[in-house]
Amino acid sequence: MSMSRAAEGIAARHGATVHWTGTSRAALTKEAADPATILAVDGAGGFIVPGTGVPFDAAAAFTDLVRYLADLSESLSRIESGLPDSHVLCREIATPWSVKGAVMRG
Repeated sequence: MSMSRAAEGIAARHGATVHWTGTSRAALTKEAADPATILAVDGAGGFIVPGTGVPFDAAAAFTDLVRYLADLSESLSRIESGLPDSHVLCREIATPWSVKGAVMRG
């Protein structure tokens, strides 16, 4: 898990869904190839904008975000104030390989 489940609520408010997948470059590139994908995000600052042909293209992601925000009638601070508080706890836990799947599923 590398992103808050709050992303699901935000997407739902805008008529979209979140498809949870692996965060490797290969997994995100595969998801970005799906025509239904709007944005592939690794939760650590990596963004893939479908159609750019370049994985983890920060300039393309930023340009798309600015273009999207320019079409809105609300200010960025108003949009930000409507986002829920969320936190992601990161912790490393030494886990034997034989039970890793069970630990990750909780």
